[in-house]
Amino acid sequence: MAVGDGDNVTSGANEEVCHVTITEDFASSTGDSVINKHSGEDSGHEKLLRKTASIDGKAIPHNRASRPPHYFYFALIVTLCCNFPFGAIAIIFSLLSKRSGRKGNLKDAELWGNVSKWLSIVGIAVALVVVAFLIVYYVHIDKNIVDTPEELYTDEG
Repeated sequence: MAVGDGDNVTSGANEEVCHVTITEDFASSTGDSVINKHSGEDSGHEKLLRKTASIDGKAIPHNRASRPPHYFYFALIVTLCCNFPFGAIAIIFSLLSKRSGRKGNLKDAELWGNVSKWLSIVGIAVALVVVAFLIVYYVHIDKNIVDTPEELYTDEG
């Protein structure tokens, strides 16, 4: 089976026209690996597949460099639930990561994403330490604080 430039694919001897639709796994409705579709506008993905088909009509898989994670939602949750100052700064760094990833600068996108992630983690840790301190203070320490001078001289035991 040969791949044509148009919407139709023709076989060598029969000159039959074959209309197929591309699916996510590059298989047609008949089970053949093909690259053309029969009608409508081609998406960018289908154009890319048509241009990079091998001679036998099977698609060559593409390994695009994926963008590193930006941790925006993690930073947003930390901002809203745990620690506003650390979370707000983490959101700024996650947006920098997103912007660098869109521009294609994957090294900076990974750097800013990691900064955002660690700021969020530190924000959660600081919030947990503060909550733990407040619990210990109000449960244990506050009972033992002397409020008036008379309490110093009373003998409870």
